[in-house]
Amino acid sequence: MSTPKQDPLQALRDAGVPVDDIPQEQRAALAGLSEQEMNTLLDIRRRVEDAGEVQGYAGCTVTGGILF
Repeated sequence: MSTPKQDPLQALRDAGVPVDDIPQEQRAALAGLSEQEMNTLLDIRRRVEDAGEVQGYAGCTVTGGILF
C-alpha cells in the first residue's frame, strides 16, 4: 500500500511560502511539483532562513517568482 502524495501547495503553505499571493499560473506550476522537487524547494527555503536576515530585498518588486 502506497502513501498518498502530499499536496505541494499545502506543504509550501505550511512552510510559510505565500502561495496564495502569486498568480494562478504560478500556483498551477507549483501544484505540479513532484515530491522530490517540493522537498528541494523546501530545503532551499530552510537554508535561506538559516542564513539569517537578508537586507537587500526590502522594498523591491519580484516579478515571476516567489521571494523567500
